[in-house]
Amino acid sequence: MIQHTEGYRIATKATWVGLGTNFVLGTFKVAAGILGNSWAVIADGMHTVSDILSSLGAMVGLVIARRAPDGTHPYGHGKAEVLAARFVSLVLLVVGALILLEAGDRLFNPHKIEKPPGQIALWAALVSIIVKEALYQYKAYFARKTKSSVLHAEAWHHRSDAISSIPVLLGVAGAIFLGEKMHWLDPIAAALVGVIILSIALRMSYTTLGELMDAAPPRDVIEGVRQLASAVPGVLGVEKIRCRKAGLDYLCDVHIEVDPKMPVDRAHEIARAVQEHLVRDGDNILQALVHIEPFYPGDH
Repeated sequence: MIQHTEGYRIATKATWVGLGTNFVLGTFKVAAGILGNSWAVIADGMHTVSDILSSLGAMVGLVIARRAPDGTHPYGHGKAEVLAARFVSLVLLVVGALILLEAGDRLFNPHKIEKPPGQIALWAALVSIIVKEALYQYKAYFARKTKSSVLHAEAWHHRSDAISSIPVLLGVAGAIFLGEKMHWLDPIAAALVGVIILSIALRMSYTTLGELMDAAPPRDVIEGVRQLASAVPGVLGVEKIRCRKAGLDYLCDVHIEVDPKMPVDRAHEIARAVQEHLVRDGDNILQALVHIEPFYPGDH
């Protein structure tokens, strides 16, 4: 189990790795696109540069989200992590739209694509596919480990860059090797980049909206809470569980059932034991509010 502070430390480190790699790769691709006369590679480089902006937004969100609860934020600052993921998706939407518009302009104005792309553009696309897929695998691993929405969003940002570089590679290769009449393949590849970016951005936007609206977590999270609560001596049943995600963590409300003839102080001790058990042994459970209900066998 990844502890609260450890999870944020891992997520922050992974974000720094992505930021540094994107800076080098993005600069290389934009320069290669300019030198190689390829709008597709320039667009792909813009996609990578947008990763830098989103990583900075993610960094700010993670720094805020790891703050402990205080008087004005009793449930912590975890929603900042989701807002950062939302920022990543909005950056992708803008970048995708700009790339698509420019690609369309070049297609409808053939004079802008008179020269074929150069070999350096082809190599830039190939390098991009390899590096960005490696970054996706790296961040996706830690996103699963920490249950970080912003790392998940950033991982898919890298995957979208790797995927978008495939049509770029094919488009640039076609424009280079198939002759002057096929130069239009370069802006077509750029347009595909824009479409891929927009589709991933919309999916990410939908996911982050669910978390901001306190959507129910996956069933395995609920079942994990139920098993932990049921394992505490004195708990005869678990009537209701509600959990919502806040950053890397979950805030849970649990209604447990105990012997109705039990003294109040004993019931309170069981509730406290359940709370401590969930926070200590649960998977990313930051807070648990435990409510006592009387157990009546006939109700089950």
